[in-house]
Amino acid sequence: MAKLYGKGTIVELIAGKKYKITFSYGKDPDTGAYRRHVERFLGTKRQAELRVEELRVRYERIDELRKLGLDFEELESYGLDVDTIISMGMSNREVAENLAQRKEERAHSITFGGYIEQYMRARETMGNKRRSTLKKDRSNSKHLLAALKNIPLTEITPERVRALYVSMRDAGVGDTALFESHRLLKRVLKEAVADDIISKNPVDRVEPPKTPAPERTALETDDMKRMTTIVTTGKPSAYKTAVCLGLSLGARLGEVLGLTWGHVSLDGDRPYAYIVQQHTRYNERTALKTDKDERPIGRVVPLDNTTVEALRSWKVEQRSILNELGIEQGTGTPIVTNAYGDWVGHPKFSKWFREFCVANGFGHWVSDDGKPIVELTIGEDPAPYTDCIIEWHDEHGWNCDETGKRYSRTHKRPKVKKHYRGLVFHELRHSHFTRRLANGMDIPTAQALGGWSKPTMLLNTYSHPVPENVWASAGFMDDLK
Repeated sequence: MAKLYGKGTIVELIAGKKYKITFSYGKDPDTGAYRRHVERFLGTKRQAELRVEELRVRYERIDELRKLGLDFEELESYGLDVDTIISMGMSNREVAENLAQRKEERAHSITFGGYIEQYMRARETMGNKRRSTLKKDRSNSKHLLAALKNIPLTEITPERVRALYVSMRDAGVGDTALFESHRLLKRVLKEAVADDIISKNPVDRVEPPKTPAPERTALETDDMKRMTTIVTTGKPSAYKTAVCLGLSLGARLGEVLGLTWGHVSLDGDRPYAYIVQQHTRYNERTALKTDKDERPIGRVVPLDNTTVEALRSWKVEQRSILNELGIEQGTGTPIVTNAYGDWVGHPKFSKWFREFCVANGFGHWVSDDGKPIVELTIGEDPAPYTDCIIEWHDEHGWNCDETGKRYSRTHKRPKVKKHYRGLVFHELRHSHFTRRLANGMDIPTAQALGGWSKPTMLLNTYSHPVPENVWASAGFMDDLK
């Protein structure tokens, strides 16, 4: 047992009633500083001497337990403070066994549902995670809670985790949600290991689900020309302008929706767009960040003549619309505005874009069983669409049956769940950089225009083979003659 030398000092403050006790108990093993206990004691001198002896025993035991590697904060959190240990006369072995037992009892009482909720709240309180990240974690946690909510952390085994993934797959959970749920579960249980609730992370011994590979396609040259013609002819609109910017800038949807008139220069020999912020799914404007770190960045993208003319036409049209609303167009006005002259949200624009693609042959609707859904007007021939589900409209655009009778409360429309298949806005970015690379643009320039910190994403995901270039390569041997 560790021994502390010195009797301490007792100074009488009030004769026979009050004393000042000073007790030194060596160096702190962590800081090297000398430790000293000072207190005012009410009682007789004999009682003060007994108090000094009590302090000696207490600090000797503290040093002894410290040498065994025990954490006093942890001991106290489990109800094993030094005074309790001394009063119960526990040996060092009994202290260690009692601590292990209490740990095991507490671990068995902590369920996955309670712990992940605590984990989520801590992340939200810290304030260093994006709102979108926190919302995605909340969404993915629902899959985990469905099977593990009332399961103690100590009973989560690799076998149980594998069974969870199988059940999620059987329930129709997609690759992305399954992979993100796996990552979340691994993080949560890693935190449980750090909190000394479980000794090992069971997810470390489970093969992760297949990483979802993004399936992106690029428009062919003729389709890009046709789309450009559609969005740059006729009466200009905010949404058509957004599509034009997506094609010409190769920008993400949030970047296009985040552009203001102060971010573009339409005059001079070098018109450009300065992409420096994004409009998020939660109607917030945030600075752009690289895909590697959190540094705010911005990039200048030159504008072609077609886009400049489209922006000029829309600027005039938008000014007229805003004036009717009593809003003055300025440098802070978003280029893409809604009917109220405000920022456009992602969901609303995406809904319009799907309808735009279907109307112009860039996408289509399908039912749950994969059958195409075709919209026809009364009088049109349905014969070519034998394998399709037909939705009829009358000459005024109202939904009706094949006889032309409009649907109503009594004549109800058959419910068919529609799923969109076709072009998405982000594929305009793929199309843009596929053409850039096919036309000979060097990688560093394309990287700068796209806003990537490394060219890996550009080469692996955003570049696609161009059919005309593939066929042009057929003359390779002829050129060698």
